[in-house]
Amino acid sequence: MLKKVLWWGRFDEDYSRNRILKSAFNAIGYDVIPFIPLISGFGFIEALFRLKIIPDLIFVPCFRQRDIKSAYKWSRKINKPLIIDPLISQWDKQINERNKLPFNSSKAKLLKNKEKYLLNLADLIFADTQMHANFFHLEFSIPKPKLSVVYVGAEEKIFNYKKINIEEKTKVLFYGSFIKLHGAEVIIKAAKLLENENIEWNLIGQGPYLEKCKKLAKGYEKIKFFSAIPYKNLPNHIFKSDIMLGIFGSSRKAENVIPNKVFQSLACGRLVITRKSNAYPKKIKSNNGIIFINPNDPNELAKKVLFLSQNKKEIISYGNQARKIFMHFFSQRKINLQLKKSIKKII
Repeated sequence: MLKKVLWWGRFDEDYSRNRILKSAFNAIGYDVIPFIPLISGFGFIEALFRLKIIPDLIFVPCFRQRDIKSAYKWSRKINKPLIIDPLISQWDKQINERNKLPFNSSKAKLLKNKEKYLLNLADLIFADTQMHANFFHLEFSIPKPKLSVVYVGAEEKIFNYKKINIEEKTKVLFYGSFIKLHGAEVIIKAAKLLENENIEWNLIGQGPYLEKCKKLAKGYEKIKFFSAIPYKNLPNHIFKSDIMLGIFGSSRKAENVIPNKVFQSLACGRLVITRKSNAYPKKIKSNNGIIFINPNDPNELAKKVLFLSQNKKEIISYGNQARKIFMHFFSQRKINLQLKKSIKKII
């Protein structure tokens, strides 16, 4: 008989992290039952009238800190464990990444203390990297036994392997939301250094730093911008590219994450150039499917891209290694195992 996990909150069922975790729960024997309250703050009251089942677990998906308190009250009412998957810290995002408030301001401290209180209500917290787990422990005093790493991964039915067809022109691809963390300006500066090379730089997406990037790229015809595209169409653009770009920002948050685009590119068998970070498993070495460079360093990025464009066989070799990295560390099967191991801590 399948166990039941109640997914609590006003979460996005179509977000890739949620779909991957749903598949993982199903794979280890759980039926996922959504409970999406009309108003987050009144979720507990709504549950008193609507919920007729007693699940084995209650799970609050990513980005839903505002649903935690109601989910916690329900978990204690029915005496079942509560798992939270924050993915990011709202305090970290607003204060350290977006600089919305001064770090030592009373409002910033209030925001941090509120998130600390909410996260500590959990019986178990998922972190997408070990660096994020360390962050939650140090900044929010969450006991280490309460933290488990479950990687983001990529949806393998969408992002699957396809052989690289090497052409004379080298095609470099970045896609994302043009936020500070991504450091897309670094890509533009690197592309400008290689303007005379047979290299095409394609950037897909939109976001707060897009206009700044466009201004930097003005007059450089080999740098092309494209509007955001449907999620399901991303693999087609990856398959047409030789080199994939990750993130290059120098912020603390950029040090803590492995972005979706890296998992997806590796799954497709494409080499990735991205900033150095201890978020990656220690066994993954640079120049082995992933090339790690210093953050905020357009000169180093240009140097690596130029080398690859002049040594096309390396692109094929790196791509094959990229796929092996994905299957060994980040595949759906690996995520299923991480999830199963994590849940054993509380059941």
